Amino acid sequence: MKLVVRLALILLAVTLLPLGGLGFLVVGLLERSITAQVKTNHEQLAGVARDSMRLYLDTSRGKLKTIAAIVNKMPTGKGETKFSPEQLNKLLEPPDIFVELAVYHTGTVEQQIKQVGQSRVNNYNKQQQEYQSNVNPQQQQMAAPNDVNFLWSKTLSNGHPMVRLARAGNEVFAPALEISDNLSVLPMAVPLDKECEDIMVAKLDFSPVWKQFGAIARQREIVLVDSVGNTLLDTGALSGDLIETRVPAGHADWTVIVREPKSAAYAPLQQARMQAIGWIGGAGVLAIVFSVVLAAFIVRPVRALTAAAERIGAGDLTARTNVHRSDEIGRLAKSFDQMAMALQQLDTAKSDFVAHVSHELRTPLTSMKLSVANMLDGIVGPLDTKQEAVLARMRSDLDRLIHMVNELLDIAKLEAGKVALAKARIDAAEVAQKAVETLRPLAEQKGVKLAIMAQASPIDADRAKLHEIIVNLVDNAIKFTPSGGAVSVDVTPGRIIVRDTGCGIAPERLAKVFDKFNQVNANTGIPGAGLGLSITKKLVELHGGRIEVTSEIGKGSTFTVSW
Repeated sequence: MKLVVRLALILLAVTLLPLGGLGFLVVGLLERSITAQVKTNHEQLAGVARDSMRLYLDTSRGKLKTIAAIVNKMPTGKGETKFSPEQLNKLLEPPDIFVELAVYHTGTVEQQIKQVGQSRVNNYNKQQQEYQSNVNPQQQQMAAPNDVNFLWSKTLSNGHPMVRLARAGNEVFAPALEISDNLSVLPMAVPLDKECEDIMVAKLDFSPVWKQFGAIARQREIVLVDSVGNTLLDTGALSGDLIETRVPAGHADWTVIVREPKSAAYAPLQQARMQAIGWIGGAGVLAIVFSVVLAAFIVRPVRALTAAAERIGAGDLTARTNVHRSDEIGRLAKSFDQMAMALQQLDTAKSDFVAHVSHELRTPLTSMKLSVANMLDGIVGPLDTKQEAVLARMRSDLDRLIHMVNELLDIAKLEAGKVALAKARIDAAEVAQKAVETLRPLAEQKGVKLAIMAQASPIDADRAKLHEIIVNLVDNAIKFTPSGGAVSVDVTPGRIIVRDTGCGIAPERLAKVFDKFNQVNANTGIPGAGLGLSITKKLVELHGGRIEVTSEIGKGSTFTVSW
């Protein structure tokens, strides 16, 4: 199947997006509809609470007018009345909704009517106690007092707004609810007679309103607040994330607030949303699975190509994609494998050539070195000072060439996989001590301080190859450390660390420090073929370990070998 067909199938999966958009649109419409319904329900509930409060106020006003009419006809004489408090209570249902009751007349209080009001308070009946038993802790101030001196009516004057309005023929409620430590009441007044010379004043017990609100609220919360936000009545505080609706109470600037937990208000929405999410999620899962499978089918060969390219870039020319397909990516992978094979063959030919040339060079170089040594030893005859100096330089150059040829042969063997390890249980600390002692004369000759701290570190390794690893690292550190510097070797179980205080390596060249024929500090003029660290890395990896390097320009480098 062609790649373009597979891409077309992916586009087909993308068509599921409109389905998801439709699902979210439906959920949005449901949310707006249910939100509007919740608001309507709250407004209706608040309206019922408001109407119940207004009905209570209207009923109370009617009762107060009835009391005023009765009191207006009461005969009086010498501070006594034929109309007793018990008779007055029988005319009122319930009889104790007025906490204080008095007649206001030119700034005084009629003694007999005041006694009626106080008698009503002192005989606060069982119905009031029933109201109080259902009041929440915030409403405990409504409890009936046992000994309260009700003197509100004595504080009135002709200039009081309620007095002036009632004398003008109005039936007046105070705009604010009075909340004391033990009681919540609403002052009110009505004319006592047609001439409005006297008025009937009272304080209306507001606890029945709380009971009505509680019966209406059920699982919700109904709150009555005044114009400045003070809570007058509260059916019970709810907690959590709440939604609320405010409706004018129809008295003064009071407001009725209905609150409900969002979880309860939006339960139908949550159910609809979960159903929609279920359907959309199911379709989405199918689309995701289909897309992932299809994408994996397309991307898998690309990943194989990438991995093979990275391995070849790291020097592994045996890497192949192993992709066998007939589409465009398959043909690309086949061409890549052919290219990798050609590179491998070229690298093999190069390695064989280098190995052959190195092998052929080593014999004559060794012979030349031996001849120079014989001449310096005087076997072929006496030499003057100049001749000895020239021959000494020749022997140094021959040593360097032989070392380079040996490195070339070593790297060729390692790359060809012809190096076998003779592993045995050895102490890495002992091997490191001997390697350091071998190089100590070189360090002293250059003026570099060489130190070692070694702990017993048993390891399964090839003694000779481990010795070569340490010698390469320490020799390299001494080579790039100036006179007066220091090189240290730390051996701990599972780790060998070689530090120097040399010139350091630039950050951009750290990645190439282990490459063949690469001298990261070639500008120092120090001779070398750039093979020592490459050989060291291959020997470490041959032992199953790894080598890392950190460096800072002007402060030195640290090579860490871990197993």
